[in-house]
Amino acid sequence: MKTKILTIFLLTPLVIWQLCMAAFAADLQTLKYPNVSVAAIKDNAMDRQYELYIKLPEGYEANPKQHYPVIYFTDGLWNLEGLSAATNYIFQDVILVGISWQIDIDSGLKEDVGEFYSRFRDYSFKPLEDAKRQEKYQLGQASKHLHFITTDVFNYVERHFRADSNNRTYFGFSMGGLFGAYALVTKPTAFNNYILGSPSIWQDGADLLALREAKSDEKVEQVNVLISVGELEKELKPHLNEFIQAIKRSDYPHIKHIEHIEIANAGHSDSSPMLSVRSINWLASLQQKEAK
Repeated sequence: MKTKILTIFLLTPLVIWQLCMAAFAADLQTLKYPNVSVAAIKDNAMDRQYELYIKLPEGYEANPKQHYPVIYFTDGLWNLEGLSAATNYIFQDVILVGISWQIDIDSGLKEDVGEFYSRFRDYSFKPLEDAKRQEKYQLGQASKHLHFITTDVFNYVERHFRADSNNRTYFGFSMGGLFGAYALVTKPTAFNNYILGSPSIWQDGADLLALREAKSDEKVEQVNVLISVGELEKELKPHLNEFIQAIKRSDYPHIKHIEHIEIANAGHSDSSPMLSVRSINWLASLQQKEAK
């Protein structure tokens, strides 16, 4: 009997605490980003479903005649907060468009890899050498994902919002940076500016450069490129430096300006939020120069 009373005495505070926490949780509400909308979008060619996270500038409704530059970025959920904060303070008059991972992926792949599985497939340009693993994961579909962005995504954004089709920027980090490097090499004029953070190039730089767009006699539209790496990313830096030097040695008429920055005291993951600020500052400076 004493044991039962003691047990009840000990459990009562816990039960009360749980009830209080449940009541507190019931009062909590999900924070919605100001001026951020979520739009469903389909990759029509591949029959895949994605989402766009669209943030309009503060004065968008008050300036109905103004068209705005757009920053398109992959890994939408991961990069939205950093880019939103940076543009709020540094470059307000811009539309942000984050592109999600595929949201209707196979449940087995989602359980095996995670909800972000499609980033490995969509952002890579080379298939796996292991045939069985390649059959399962289907890596190397960067060309298909780039087609989706330059057709379905561009069309949606420019049809529904006052987006300047002549002022597009791409932002990608890690594998998203690799995807941006792929776009730069194979379809450079898809974007006017490229921000490539710690791109996962590794030993694939030569293979990537071999995919470069064929030369043509058409008018060359030049683009600006910012490539970053963390100071502590010692394994990646040699591969990235080799890739950058190869671009500079080659005849790349589409590249107007390429800037390579090293983020001090940063490794891979922690260089990402720092890049958000540095890159938006770089982009704002470019816009000011071009405006003059």
